[in-house]
Amino acid sequence: MVAPLGTSPGGGSGSFPCLVSDGQKWFVKAPNQSQGGMVLATEYIVSRLGALIKAPTCVGEIIWVPSELAGFEFQPGVRLALGYGHGTLMVADAIEVRGAPARRSEDDNRRRHVGIFAMYDWCWGSDEQWLHCTTDDWRIYSHDHGWYLPPSGPTWDASSLIASVHLPHPLPADTAGLDREAVANVAGRLDAVDRTAVRDILMGLPLAWGVDDSDLEVLGWFLEERAPEVATRLRALS
Repeated sequence: MVAPLGTSPGGGSGSFPCLVSDGQKWFVKAPNQSQGGMVLATEYIVSRLGALIKAPTCVGEIIWVPSELAGFEFQPGVRLALGYGHGTLMVADAIEVRGAPARRSEDDNRRRHVGIFAMYDWCWGSDEQWLHCTTDDWRIYSHDHGWYLPPSGPTWDASSLIASVHLPHPLPADTAGLDREAVANVAGRLDAVDRTAVRDILMGLPLAWGVDDSDLEVLGWFLEERAPEVATRLRALS
């Protein structure tokens, strides 16, 4: 992080805009945000899994907060701490929409919605939130994934992962009009997910976020075991 660009506009985790050393603007969840380290871990994991299957998840990265920026009051009464936060690359000219993903007929959203349905089922989505770029024909992005993974909420655990691994978790939305080629492509990428790719994502988490290795091991199994089942359900969508 190079400089904060404002305080949090709201939300439970208090994410706020900042400039990062790549010269781009990001929304960052602070190392000491109120929902705990698992929210940061889930954000990172879901964004990387989305990239793995080419779903339209917002770009996510681990963001280092240096000592010279510690102390910035990003929420009323809450000051930024030194350490690793999680950043989401800002989508220019975006508006947030909640509920069912919309505007399927615009831009390439018939294809992008397929990735959204896949990620929601695979990673046990919750608290549905989407961004639409108003200057790019309402292109849709999935963002704010901190409450994904079972049982849903700011934390997840091994017992919930084990209990949920074979349960469908469809996004509650109409599936008409999805691009059939995109369905086949995303399902194929889910079928091709392997242990090494998932392991490399999970091993990238900072230790400071406090996620236990045993929970990560079960999460890796959950994702690997679940992927082909999600692929089968995706192919069956109308």
